[in-house]
Amino acid sequence: MPSNKKKGPNKDKKSSAKKRQTTSVAAKDTELDSALVSQLHFITDEELYDKGYRCYLGDCSICMVTMPLDENQRVFMSCCMKEICNGCSLASDLADQKAGRDALCVFCREPILDEGPEKLALLQKRVDAGDADALFVLGQYYHSGECGLLRNRKRAMALWEEAAKRGSVEAHHDIGCAYHDGDGVERDMKNALYHYQVAAIGGQFSARHNLGSVEYEKGNVDRALKHWMISAKMGHENSLKAIQIMYARGDATKDEYAQALLGYQDATEEMKSVQRAEADEFYRNK
Repeated sequence: MPSNKKKGPNKDKKSSAKKRQTTSVAAKDTELDSALVSQLHFITDEELYDKGYRCYLGDCSICMVTMPLDENQRVFMSCCMKEICNGCSLASDLADQKAGRDALCVFCREPILDEGPEKLALLQKRVDAGDADALFVLGQYYHSGECGLLRNRKRAMALWEEAAKRGSVEAHHDIGCAYHDGDGVERDMKNALYHYQVAAIGGQFSARHNLGSVEYEKGNVDRALKHWMISAKMGHENSLKAIQIMYARGDATKDEYAQALLGYQDATEEMKSVQRAEADEFYRNK
């Protein structure tokens, strides 16, 4: 296994703050909370490579088709904390429009709230109840300064830590990114890798991709390939491209690249539907 440091594909970035699609889809100490630190444990290769093959997103709650990885093709509904595909969202919006109704949430049929105090108050209720998804989303809002909040990265980290303790793989991923980049905290690769690993085991494809990037830069091409193979087979395009680069450099075999390509194609095929194709066309022409 090569020991020389390699420059590979860039890591994936943190998730953008979840919000209702319109024209596009778009304070504590920063040290890890003591209760979260107590959860840290050595993760074995068996845990790391034998788990996390199923994407954490699962299926759309409406059409039951595998959710797309691209966050621009998903819509987050703050009323019920559900994330649904663009196809179902658009079909519901058009049906409401045809019936002369205000747009309602396709899942819970509650009115869709605009960005502002009412939406934030609803989210805060869920945060107060200890909802992991709500904690994560509020952390995103603080991190990016959305929904009328001032940007506060320390508060964002505190919320993500609480969400991670309650099982949010997305929070683990974003904490990992923060420690990896030194974003609001002191750069700490040990904590970054731990949170990436927990997220990857939970099926978070960006965390899995980032682990591959770290291993490849260390020269651990075999370990990098294992990570990227898992995320590529979830339908993660950047991971497939990374394996393509490895193949071009002689770090992966033709058969390994073919396996990754086939797995990627199978995964993306499972994400397709007529409604989603219609939504893509609708928003492309809007």
